[in-house]
Amino acid sequence: MTRGPLTFTSRFKNNALVIIDALGDTDLQTAIHLRDEIDDATSVSRPTYCNYFKVRSSAELFTILDDLTDRSKAGLLPILHIEAHGDKERGLEISTTGEMVHWDSLLPSLQAINKASRNNLGVVLAACFGLYAIKPLNIEEPCPFYFLIGPDKPVSAGDIDDMMKHFYLELGRTNSLDKAMKKVDTQFKQFHAEKFFYITFSKYMKRACIGTGAQRRVEHLVTMAAEGGAISNRASLRVIRKNARTFVRSQEHVFNRRAALFLHGRRSVSFVELQSFVRGDS
Repeated sequence: MTRGPLTFTSRFKNNALVIIDALGDTDLQTAIHLRDEIDDATSVSRPTYCNYFKVRSSAELFTILDDLTDRSKAGLLPILHIEAHGDKERGLEISTTGEMVHWDSLLPSLQAINKASRNNLGVVLAACFGLYAIKPLNIEEPCPFYFLIGPDKPVSAGDIDDMMKHFYLELGRTNSLDKAMKKVDTQFKQFHAEKFFYITFSKYMKRACIGTGAQRRVEHLVTMAAEGGAISNRASLRVIRKNARTFVRSQEHVFNRRAALFLHGRRSVSFVELQSFVRGDS
C-alpha cells in the first residue's frame, strides 16, 4: 500500500517585526537597510510594525529578548530578525565586543518568547550558519520558535541585503510563508516546528510501536514482568503479554503529552491522523 504525504495547514499570527542588529560599524548595514525598506512599506498601514534595536553586547541582546517576552505576554506576536555574523559551532557574534552567543544559550530566551506568544514566534537568522540554531532541539523540551529561517552555510552580506527585503515584502503582501520563501533562493532553509515534531514522532512509532520493533518492546516488558515475579502461570503470562501489546501500540498519551510540551499546546494533526499515516492507511 502506498502511503501519501502527511498534510496539514500551517498558520501563525504576526503583528510585529523586531530587527536586532549585532553587526559592526564597518559591515554592510543590512539591518538598517531592511528597517528602512519595511518602514517605507508599512508606514501608513502599520506604522508601529517594524521595531529596530542596535545591540553592542550580549547583555543588551538578552535584555531585549527579556523585554520581548514581557511584551508577548501582553499581545505582541513577533517575527524576530537577527543580523549578525555566525559560526557553525560558536553561534552568533556581537561584532562590537567580539562576544559569541552560543546557540544553546540563545534558545531559553526564545523559548520564553515563543511560550508567551503561544507558539507564534518566527525567527530569521540572517547570519552565516544561522540554521544551526536548531541543532540542540528535541521534542522533549518546549520548542523555541514556530519557524526558523537561516542558511546552513556562509552567505554574503550582499545576498542578505537583497533577499531579505523581498522576503518580508512578499510575506506582507500574501501572508504566506511558502510564497515568501521563494524570494530567498536556496541559501536560506526553513525549520517548521510542527513538521519537525510529526516527522520525529513518526520515526519513533515506526521504530518502536509497529512491526519487529514493537515485538521486541513487548518481549522486553514481559521479561521485566517475569523478573519481577508478576508471572505465576500461563494465564498470567497471556494477560501480561496482551497488556504489553496494548501499551506498546497505543501511544496516544505519549503523543499528546509531548505535543503539548513541544508545540505549547497548539497542533494541527491528531494522534489518529498520524497513526494512520505511519501505518500507511489509505
